[in-house]
Amino acid sequence: MGWFIKSDKMAGLTSAYQLLKFDMQAKENHNVYSKIDAGFRAEKELKSAIDPKTKKKVTDKEVIQFKLKCTDFLLVIYL
Repeated sequence: MGWFIKSDKMAGLTSAYQLLKFDMQAKENHNVYSKIDAGFRAEKELKSAIDPKTKKKVTDKEVIQFKLKCTDFLLVIYL
């Protein structure tokens, strides 16, 4: 969960009961897009990725969209 949940929110969870009651879907508990951790390899690939349609580097907007979709995916897995 630390990939997309704010670290100060995670630090407050000290028991299994608190973890079960924690609202992961609440946007105020999520990191801002720039702090979403997609993983070392994904970050490396995003920096060198090329859009197959335009043959240009992916834009910052596309990187943000990717990270937000990662958050959505992780929410589905955890819930």
